[in-house]
Parts: sequence; C-alpha cells; structure tokens
Amino acid sequence: MDSQKKVLCVFTGHGPEDIRMLGGTAKWRLNTDLLLESCRYVVCVFNGAAQLPFAHGNPSARDNAAFLIGRIAGVEPVQEGDPLFYFGDQWEVPNRKLVRMSDVCMIDIPAFMPAWRNPTIYLSEDEVLEKLGIGGFDELDFTPLAPASAQDRSAYAAELVRAGSRESDAAPARDELAALFQSGIGPGISIDEAKAGLAARFGVAADQIDITIRW
Repeated sequence: MDSQKKVLCVFTGHGPEDIRMLGGTAKWRLNTDLLLESCRYVVCVFNGAAQLPFAHGNPSARDNAAFLIGRIAGVEPVQEGDPLFYFGDQWEVPNRKLVRMSDVCMIDIPAFMPAWRNPTIYLSEDEVLEKLGIGGFDELDFTPLAPASAQDRSAYAAELVRAGSRESDAAPARDELAALFQSGIGPGISIDEAKAGLAARFGVAADQIDITIRW
C-alpha cells in the first residue's frame, strides 16, 4: 500500500439515502487536483448538529460516528443555484465540490473524530485502517452506489426548496426579534442559543464555536 495515500474524511449531516440522491457527498471546499492525486476513499462521519431543512439524514447514526466509506470516482463543481444541493441557506456559497462515489460500504466506528474542528480533514490510509480494525480496504464489502433516478432526484430537490421556503416564512419574526434586541428593548438570545444557530448555519458542532463579548 502507498504510504503517501490519504483518506478524505467529511463531517456531514447527510445520510446514505442523501448520498445516493447526490451521487456522493457535497458541498465541500476542496483542492480537486490534490484530492484526486492523494485520495482513493472518502469516509463520512455523522454531524448531528447539522440541521438541514430537508434530508433523509442519518437518525440511527451516533454523532461523530463514521457510517460510510466510499471509493472516490471523481470530483465535480456544484453549480450555484442547483436545487439538488440546496442546504437551506439563502446565500449560495461558490466553489464547493461534489465528491462522487462509485462504490460504498456501510461501517460503524463510534467517536471516529471526537475532537473535530474542520468539516473536511485528511487522514493517512494507515490511520483509517487502524480505526477500522482491518489490514486493507479490500477486506471491506463494497457495493456499487445505486444511482437515483432523475425523477427521484427531482422530487428530492423540490422538497429541499419547499422546506427552505417554510424556513424563510419564519424569517420576519426572527428579524423582528433581532431588531428589538439591537434596540435594547428585546430579550435577545442566550450564548447557547447563538451557538446552536451558528452550528446549524455552518454545519459544525455547537461546542466547536467560541463567542467573545467585548464590553
């Protein structure tokens, strides 16, 4: 085995069915050339704090548990405005990538990365094999990632947009509360509430967020 090879590990709120709909895992900020040169596999680790407006999600997975490993088939840019990749944000983030998978294997490795600080990291293949408790990736039972039909992807995308619209309907109330808070006559929000909101916005765990108040 090439000791220089790495494994891309992603911290995601998506589950296996979402990955099937997308054809892989997204939307990541990645160096495509570096990834394709150094990585053959991607490991998906469940981020329980990622509150996506609509997704099949991964309700049976434990937070920080690695639940799927896939063979990387390619990397593609995610087009801005593509409803299939809508994450509930009203602002599109450019230059994000889809990591396509050809084959996948379901795994269950708890506390795979308990001290996660970035949504994407690279581990050596040896480190990942040690966590998996195997001697080589050929010991895993990979199966082809069955592609979703165009009809299924279209329905999935439509539900993403509908869910985002339902969230946006609540925006005026949130904006009104924010205005009251800024004027000094409203209750505002707690630090924990602010952390929870930022965690959902950026797809990280709440305990990864530090808030500093300057008086």
